[in-house]
Amino acid sequence: MDNFDYFLPMKVPIKIFKMFGFWYDKEASKFYKAYGVFMHLFFIELFLTGQLGRFFLTDSLVERAAITSVLFTYVGLVVKTTNVMLITEEMESITEDLKSFISFLEVRGSSLKFLRNRVNRFSKLLWVYWTMCHIVVFSGTLIPMISILEESSLFIFMFTYMVPMILEIFLPCYYGNEILLASQKLSTSLFHSDWIQEDKKFKTAMKMILENTKNPIKIAAAQGVFPVNLVTFLRIMNSAFSVYAVLQSIK
Repeated sequence: MDNFDYFLPMKVPIKIFKMFGFWYDKEASKFYKAYGVFMHLFFIELFLTGQLGRFFLTDSLVERAAITSVLFTYVGLVVKTTNVMLITEEMESITEDLKSFISFLEVRGSSLKFLRNRVNRFSKLLWVYWTMCHIVVFSGTLIPMISILEESSLFIFMFTYMVPMILEIFLPCYYGNEILLASQKLSTSLFHSDWIQEDKKFKTAMKMILENTKNPIKIAAAQGVFPVNLVTFLRIMNSAFSVYAVLQSIK
C-alpha cells in the first residue's frame, strides 16, 4: 500500500477534460482556452439548438416529451462541463489539500480540524454537482412516457444514462453515511479499549478526543444545508417518483 496511487481514479477523467479543452488550469494558454470554448459550442450548444428547433417544429406530444428529457440531460452536461472549466484551479487546490492530508495521515495521524475544513470547502463543489444530477434524475421521470417500440433507441439511451446518474448520487451518499457511522462509533470504540491501564497523558488525550467526537463528522452540501447520506438519497428518489406520479396524473 506504500506505493498505492490514491488519485488514480481521477487521472482518466482529467485527461478526458484536457482532451476536449475543459481543464483550465494555471498552465492553460489562451489558445487552449479558445479551443475549449470552440469544443463547447460545437459539440454541446449546437446540439441543444438543433433539439430546441425540433421541439417547436414537431406536433407530437410523445416526441416533445422525449426531446424534453434529452434536453434536460444535455443542459445538465453543459452546466457541469462549464462548471469544471470555471473551477479547475479550485479543484486542483482541493487535490493538493487531499495529497497533503494523506501524507499527514501517514506520518502523524488524523486531524479533525483539518478534515472539517476540507469538508466545508468541498461542500460548495458538491452542491453544484448534486444540483445537476438532480435535474437529470428528475428529467428521467419522463422515460416511462417514451414508447419502447416506437422510440427504442431513445429509451435505451436515456435508461443507460439514468443508471450512472443515479449511481453518481448514490456513491457520495453511501460513503458520506459510512463516514457518519464511523465517526459515531469512534468514541464508543475508544471507551471500550483498555484505557484503564494507560498513563495520565493518554487519559487526558482520550478525554479531549471524546469531547471532540460528541458531534459526529457529517459531510454536507451547500455549507451544511443538505447532508450527504442515504436518507438524502432516498428523499431524492422519492421526489423523482412523486414527479413521475404527477406527470402520470396529468397525462
